[in-house]
Amino acid sequence: MFRDLAGPILSARIEGAFDRAELTLDGRDLGGQRTGAELEWDPGLLAPGPHEAVLRVRLAGAGAAPERRLRFVLARSPARFEVDLESARDGLDSGVTAVGIRVLDAFGMPVPDSTAIRLHELEPGRVLPGDTLVTSSGGVAWAYLRLGAGGVRAPAGPGRRGSQSGGLVRAAIEGGASQARCPPAQLDLAGAGGARDPELWRGFALLMPEGVPLARAPGTLEPDRRIPWLNRDGFAELRRDAQGRLLLPSLPGYRPWGDDSMPPPRLAAIGSGALFGRRIVIDPDGGGEDPGGSGRNGTRAAALNLDVARALAAMLEAAGAEARLTRGGDLALSDVERVQISESFRADRFLRIGHRAERPRFGHYFSSAAGRSWAQRTAGELGRMGLPVPPDVEDAQYPLQQTSCPALYVSPARVDDPVSEERLLAPGTLRAEAYALLLGLLREWAPGTEWPTDSVEVRDPGGHPLAGVPVTLGGSLVLETDARGRVRFARTEPGPLEVRALDRRISRRVVLLDSERGAVLIGSGSP
Repeated sequence: MFRDLAGPILSARIEGAFDRAELTLDGRDLGGQRTGAELEWDPGLLAPGPHEAVLRVRLAGAGAAPERRLRFVLARSPARFEVDLESARDGLDSGVTAVGIRVLDAFGMPVPDSTAIRLHELEPGRVLPGDTLVTSSGGVAWAYLRLGAGGVRAPAGPGRRGSQSGGLVRAAIEGGASQARCPPAQLDLAGAGGARDPELWRGFALLMPEGVPLARAPGTLEPDRRIPWLNRDGFAELRRDAQGRLLLPSLPGYRPWGDDSMPPPRLAAIGSGALFGRRIVIDPDGGGEDPGGSGRNGTRAAALNLDVARALAAMLEAAGAEARLTRGGDLALSDVERVQISESFRADRFLRIGHRAERPRFGHYFSSAAGRSWAQRTAGELGRMGLPVPPDVEDAQYPLQQTSCPALYVSPARVDDPVSEERLLAPGTLRAEAYALLLGLLREWAPGTEWPTDSVEVRDPGGHPLAGVPVTLGGSLVLETDARGRVRFARTEPGPLEVRALDRRISRRVVLLDSERGAVLIGSGSP
């Protein structure tokens, strides 16, 4: 472990002749300095935390030495605090002010180690709690204060105002004994209890059905926070429309709890959060000069595979997973390149999608028990969604052998069969396949959960089915009606579910309760 350094100088001594030496640090190539057999690298300023250096040395035409790895941790002490008042301006519906405290080292970088921070008021009676202890994570601590709660007045006296709320309030932030060198910071909460901005709402979003603050949602953790309107404790800042309804942005991995437009915002985790943080590689078979199979009418299976892969990727990301396609267009790609993409992504699952001119199947490597279980679970979901269920067989395709994570090849139908080709080109089929594959992946991390099957039918005013209508579930997952105007889906989380059917022929929205099944939406003209 190195402490309180910008970054350690790395050196190596090579025995024997060599003409190439390469050092990477955390995957980044470092240009070093060579003096005879001595090598030296200066990485410059590094962030606190774990690092890994990899040295590769070779003599052209004569082979390479085994690579050497060095793992080390860089630790730094807190040097200063910075304070953000997330919601100190304007009165709040919740009556709470969120104070974000950044813990920085001497180089201005966040200190990832937990740091205990004490907040106490300098003017008694103006802040509740008047003395509290918070702990940082990822370089940030959050404190929640109530200003002038219960009509508390600051005592009158020189330099003080006896207003009830919204006056001058100060608090000090002090490090504990282990951070004795870190000077206190001071924040000014003056005016925090002023007039409320009617366009803003601040308070805690709730996770349903538990009704607790929505804490530690993906994208809210420091130091890599990506969701600007929600912090790791579930404290949210949202705008309102002209009618006072909350404008709730989409949050990957969650859906609104019904038609939730009034405060506080309530959300449910899709599939109970089974896919949070999972990394999935989707491999559309074929591409470029390889059609992946051709139909009687000239349909390229490679194009169908890519359509399913794109729809599945969007669904996975809506459910909180990270998804990567091996190819994003009609490009040629070798099997070796597909495996390399999966390995560099550090995938949890590798899914190859095909519609080849051969027998449909679920394919898994013969020694992969995880691949076989995945195939069986996905087969059950295809059947529940009303799709053909191919058999699962042992398969020796190169990607299924070589990926380090469980891998599966799914070919639900063959493109060269006229009946199958017509069905694949019909509205709703490809998105239904993608949705069934999503459920199969959810089952990988929630194998025993009961998810009731449901459906929605979309009809015109005359009662005729409308095919090809996009149907959005919970504001996040988009399916498409089939020739009978129907979409099938699973209730992967409890609670009211908003369903929208929207195109030029229909504009309808309904909130389905847990007890409602098989809803029918009747069109009333274009939106």
